[in-house]
Amino acid sequence: MPTIKFSTRKAWEGEKEVSKGAFSEDTSFYHSTAWRKLTKAYRRAHPLCECAECQLRVVPLPSEHTDHIVPVKDGGEPLAWDNLQALNRVCHNRKSAKEKKK
Repeated sequence: MPTIKFSTRKAWEGEKEVSKGAFSEDTSFYHSTAWRKLTKAYRRAHPLCECAECQLRVVPLPSEHTDHIVPVKDGGEPLAWDNLQALNRVCHNRKSAKEKKK
């Protein structure tokens, strides 16, 4: 038996804007072949987290992300080797949260 889809939108509410999610214009660079090759090569060359906290650890955490030191949106070079740093997930999330607050 077919089912009827009922709308949860109220008649007085406007149409919702469609979310682009991870594939917005701002992040399309991170899906490019050039970025994926560069990040893979960088993390192969830097297998441990390069943040200041992990450098003080006896055993640094393994790197999981390649991060831009100067963000691309702030004028950082997107494919420059010297603008990259290898970070683990926790350190990358902490750095990203600080950047969003600014």
